[in-house]
Order: sequence, then structure tokens, then C-alpha cells
Amino acid sequence: LIKILGELRQEHGVDKIMPFGRLFFAIPLAVFGSEHFTFTANVATLVPRWIPAHTFWVYLVGVAFLCAAVSIVVLVQARLAAALVGMTLLIFVFVMDLPAVAANPGNRFFWALALRQLAFSGGAFAFAMSLWSTRPVQSSPTLRTAAWAAIPRFFLGLPSLFYGVKHLLHPEYVPGVPLNKLTPEWIPG
Repeated sequence: LIKILGELRQEHGVDKIMPFGRLFFAIPLAVFGSEHFTFTANVATLVPRWIPAHTFWVYLVGVAFLCAAVSIVVLVQARLAAALVGMTLLIFVFVMDLPAVAANPGNRFFWALALRQLAFSGGAFAFAMSLWSTRPVQSSPTLRTAAWAAIPRFFLGLPSLFYGVKHLLHPEYVPGVPLNKLTPEWIPG
């Protein structure tokens, strides 16, 4: 917060909220990293059987996520950290989530997990490609850069469409949680 509050003096208008974007990205990333230490056994069950030393990989990814979160907040190699986080999450989609979807195509929980990871990956790639991942802003984007920057938008847009349709088809479930948890009765509508 100290670094971000210091940057606010340099920004004008709507741009004053932009430094908070990386904070709002880094906080969940740090939470995911810490869960690798608090729920190690549960996370280790998600590692495919053909990969040895499950606990080692769980701890390594946890440390990597925590380091990336700090890096992104303080803008020390933030672009590299975000790109590596995006690639890690994209690997998770291909190695863990898509095989689960292929094995259980009718289970919406596996679809939700795969698309959630894809959205997080897109968010990391979008930050890595943004001018806000480095300070000071070095140059304006070229047409080629803008074309590459459109790819993470699909990583975010497709899951958004999926979740929107699923919430219309299953309004009785809690929004945002891909579990069979019913919406509490005290919530109107």
C-alpha cells in the first residue's frame, strides 16, 4: 500500500485507480500461494499421478505464487512474474483441468475449474502485456502488441460467458462458487 499510495500522486483522473489493479490481482495470488502450505494434502491430490514428488511441487508453486504476488505489487520484475504465473496457470489447465473435463464432460464442476484457471491465466497475461506492469510507462503499444494483447481477453471472456449461462440455468446455486452450494434463503430473489 505504501508503494501504491506513493504512485497515486503521479496519476491523474481515472488513472488513479490503476495501481490498485495489481494489488487486487496480487492478493488472491498470495492467498492461492498460502493455500499450498495450509491445504498441502488436498492440493497434492490434484497433481497428476505421473508427476513424481507431489508435495514438493505443491510447495514450489506456493512459494512461486507468493513471490510473484510480492513482485507484482512492488513492480520488481512484475512483467516476468505475471507472465510466469499466466503460463503456470495455463499449464494447470492443460495438465490437470482438461483431462478431468475429458473424463467427466457432463460435470459442470470440472468445466468451471478449467475455465476459472483459464480466466486467471488470462488476467496474468493481460497484466504482463499492459503498460501498467512497468513504471515509468515506456512506450505506447504497437498494432502487433495490441493484437497479442487481445488473446487474454478471450481467456477472460469465454469463462465469463460460461459462468453467465450456468447461472441462468442453475439460479439456485451460489453465484461465483462452482459447487453445489445452494443460495441462502435470506438473499432475496
